Amino acid sequence: MAAKTVMIAGLSLGGNKGGPALLASLAGLLRANVPDVRIVLLSTALENDRRWQQRYQVELLPRPRPSALMQQLSIYRGTDLVIDMHGVKFSGKLSVASAGVAALPLVAPKVWGIPTVSFTQTYGPFESTAARLAAQLSLRAANLLYVREPQSAAILDAVGLRGQYTLYPDVAITLPPDPVEQVAIDDSSRQFMEKPFIGVSISKKVVREELRKKLPARYRTMMTDLLRWLLDQGHRVLLVPHVYTPYAPNDNDYELIEQVHTELKAQYAPDQVHMITQDLPPESLKTIISQSQIFVGSRYHSLVAALSSGVPSLSVGWSHKYQGLLGLFGLEHYATWAERITENEIRVMVSELLDQRDLLATQIRDRLPEAQARVGESVRRIAELVR
Repeated sequence: MAAKTVMIAGLSLGGNKGGPALLASLAGLLRANVPDVRIVLLSTALENDRRWQQRYQVELLPRPRPSALMQQLSIYRGTDLVIDMHGVKFSGKLSVASAGVAALPLVAPKVWGIPTVSFTQTYGPFESTAARLAAQLSLRAANLLYVREPQSAAILDAVGLRGQYTLYPDVAITLPPDPVEQVAIDDSSRQFMEKPFIGVSISKKVVREELRKKLPARYRTMMTDLLRWLLDQGHRVLLVPHVYTPYAPNDNDYELIEQVHTELKAQYAPDQVHMITQDLPPESLKTIISQSQIFVGSRYHSLVAALSSGVPSLSVGWSHKYQGLLGLFGLEHYATWAERITENEIRVMVSELLDQRDLLATQIRDRLPEAQARVGESVRRIAELVR
């Protein structure tokens, strides 16, 4: 029997480790359900994606320019299934052109009779008519429509898609961590991790959201002050960048965290505050994050790594997707909006996590098997389409 070809659209394997985490998790489950499956990634950044191509055993296919409509249609021909895996879809004030491009992976394959899946994503909020209409039309076209949190489900309900989707957790909660001894960190990082620490991931995305919404620039200062407060309390802090994109400064968490680390290490000893400086795969980052006493994060998949490792977590986020993620484990209270939370509130929540971490870690681990089983079910349904 000829190998089945599954094309994945909407993912990048570049500096944001969410993309590789999603691909690795889905690819592993797909291969367990469909022997000899051929996985092709429709790439928008070939040079960045090639770095991980061999690790995840995928083929790369350059995505045509949005203006090349016939190429956009023909690229899917001969594929057995197309999976759209944009992390956040149809969000913001999209133009007609942008909304149309976002809809293509679900609509264009239908020209050739190819089934499509909109795989466990966050949707909305739809801040333009174009975004709303593109969502309504393309999501109805999908053979399977998955949503990863109730908040997105409510957004789809409001535009007439009630009953056409299924709620499933993010597939990356099944990501296997690397063995500790295989994590390629330097000696200073390995030595720092030998004693208890709090893991922290600061995000340039939240800074960009402040600019987009024309809000006061307070996030960076608030997070830096939180770290000072933790260090003054005698805690040790490990800064873990989850996006490493020196070629895209506007999205580069590494640069932002390096600036914060430089400020702090001028005031505190190296054994109190440390930063991971290596550009690591998501499996290795998960291993590091799993060693945290608690985790404070603003990148979604850094929090996925923490929670799926049983680490009590606080999100300081920018989207409703964080509420859905922490809600899986009964931690909705600890899913906060960066633009709304005060410095005092964040300190109170961090103190609660530290005081109750054993109880909360047990709560997370008790709920994790069910969430992972639901992810497995979602991929089995996809495999039925392929077969």
